Amino acid sequence: MNKTITYLLRKVEAKYGQRPQTPGMFDMLALDIKKTCGQPISASTLKRVWGYVQSTHEPSLETLSLLARYVDSHDWNEFRQTCSESGFINRPVITADLIPMGQLLRLSWQPDHHCVVEHQGDGLFLVKHSEGSKLSVGDTFHSEIMGVGLPLYAHDLVHNGIKHKLYVAGAHSGLQDIVKIGRWEE
Repeated sequence: MNKTITYLLRKVEAKYGQRPQTPGMFDMLALDIKKTCGQPISASTLKRVWGYVQSTHEPSLETLSLLARYVDSHDWNEFRQTCSESGFINRPVITADLIPMGQLLRLSWQPDHHCVVEHQGDGLFLVKHSEGSKLSVGDTFHSEIMGVGLPLYAHDLVHNGIKHKLYVAGAHSGLQDIVKIGRWEE
């Protein structure tokens, strides 16, 4: 199986929360895909894709596109483009030089992680509020570019008084939402 398909399967597993390994797990994954995408897929197809049942054929384009939609890509072609080791990013991004000093941003990523950060200037952000994240109130980090669907790379993070080189939020699915908000009330 090629590396891009394997990567897609790992992303599906991350979204589903586990690697399917039993017939019941494949049934539940099929139901979750139908619920998420509105299109059915059989558990037997999933078993073949994961190699639980032997198959001599690669997954169909339709199956790969459905799995790609499940992990928030438009289709298989878009997923492949976003997985290549280099390429153009054609989605909106926010660059730190365009964020006013004092601007608050609410960042969200899976599963139910949220934080509010305040731009201190020059790409430095201060965490004002955090839910479900490893980031803590008072942490600071630098980030030059943020975008929905892209991981947040926070470098030179100072977390609980200890400096770390890099922290990644939303490593698999990217940020789910970036919202400019008003003043943070303590």
